[in-house]
Amino acid sequence: MKWWKLAVIGCLLGACQSPKVGAQAKGLQADEEVWVIADRRQECVGEAIKQCLVYKEEGSAEWQFLYDEIEGFSPEAGMHYRVLIRKEAVDMPPADASSIRYHLRKVLEERPAHPIEGLINDSWGIVQLNGKAIHHDEYQLTLEMNSRSARVSGFTGCNSFGGQLLVWDGDSRSVRLHNLFATEMYCSGKMEIEQTFLDQLSKVDRLEFEQGELRLYQHTQLLAIARRID
Repeated sequence: MKWWKLAVIGCLLGACQSPKVGAQAKGLQADEEVWVIADRRQECVGEAIKQCLVYKEEGSAEWQFLYDEIEGFSPEAGMHYRVLIRKEAVDMPPADASSIRYHLRKVLEERPAHPIEGLINDSWGIVQLNGKAIHHDEYQLTLEMNSRSARVSGFTGCNSFGGQLLVWDGDSRSVRLHNLFATEMYCSGKMEIEQTFLDQLSKVDRLEFEQGELRLYQHTQLLAIARRID
């Protein structure tokens, strides 16, 4: 078999993937990373229930819990941070401890975060879902959020629903609507849109506010648009 045929087969099998951009390509040492720290801690469960820092590596869309602390770093609630951290491997860590220790190298940015609570704590009526207009004389889809109680609720046009509101980071409007549940009535002609509504809510990871409207996104995809209910 000719060499170029082998090369093509190798590429199809994944051998010709583009190299990932590593720390050194970003001007960092191999054990360094730039993290964005959320403006609030969240309850997390490790060996016990505790309040964890929430972070993501710069350039990532996924927030994570940090079950340990960053040595030399004492963040204030309500502040937005970008930090340079160094990771250190721990030899023979205890069974209930992390194998990595985190150290603060430098605070790259520190400023007050933009609050989200005053914007989302209200009752909303859905006016667009999956790119289609929702007319309230046909369907009444509502959404109510309360960050103080960490709850979300509403109406699907047939059933009431509820769940958990998790605000990852107010500054970037990062949220999740978790553990959604609904009552189990059957309404002819309304069950399909009810399922679509609940499915879209479960995908939401970001909120934006434009021209008096609440816009619900999954990454860059617009899932729904809502307006305040008077």
